[in-house]
Amino acid sequence: MRISLILPGIIVVSTCILAFSGTHAPGYPGRERGPLQDSNMTVGKRIFYSSCNTCHKDSGLTLAPSLTVLRAMTARAVLFALDKGKMKLQGASLNTGQRRAIAEWVAQSKIKESVWPASAFKPVTPTSLAPGPGDYNGWGGNLEATGFRNAADAGIDPVNLKTISLKWAFGFPEGTIIRSKPALAGNWLIVGSQYGDLYAIDRRDGKLGWVFTASAAIRGAIVIAKDSNRRVAYFA
Repeated sequence: MRISLILPGIIVVSTCILAFSGTHAPGYPGRERGPLQDSNMTVGKRIFYSSCNTCHKDSGLTLAPSLTVLRAMTARAVLFALDKGKMKLQGASLNTGQRRAIAEWVAQSKIKESVWPASAFKPVTPTSLAPGPGDYNGWGGNLEATGFRNAADAGIDPVNLKTISLKWAFGFPEGTIIRSKPALAGNWLIVGSQYGDLYAIDRRDGKLGWVFTASAAIRGAIVIAKDSNRRVAYFA
């Protein structure tokens, strides 16, 4: 999958990061836990048992995850599976409200929408994107895919290893699994999420430069390539 978006200083083509030496960038879609009995939950339960239970019942005889297993997921994760993920084909026969009702009933939590505050962001400047010795690219970091970082690039050696401390932490909103391997481009860490969100995070303070939402989960490594005076990020 390749999706293009022109952003300041970079073109994008398309449950937790810890940075050691603090800020935490707040997330957006959250959830409210607890038993819910409203009409939307009733609708979700009815549709689940009429459309989903054949494969997802707690019988131990099917390959699909049982309702008990599904209940360990967040409402957003269930909804994403129906909208854009593995259950997209099955979810296509349902409307948006029905898919949301199923997700909330399965997770027993309402999907709460919120937004990143302005204070979570900082400008992305050409200088901050300038290539440097610490850049990391693709699955293995080089054409041989060794994944090796020498002491100069990593900034870690036997002497300072004992003094490293946590500088900032970044929580992926509603994240339960991360498959994307980040890339480092200048001061920016570029990483994808299970919900298709691609983040540019300043590795010095954990602030966001931008968030781009793709049409599917981001599972692979981020590759940064130079194109004339631009830097291009590829992901799938």
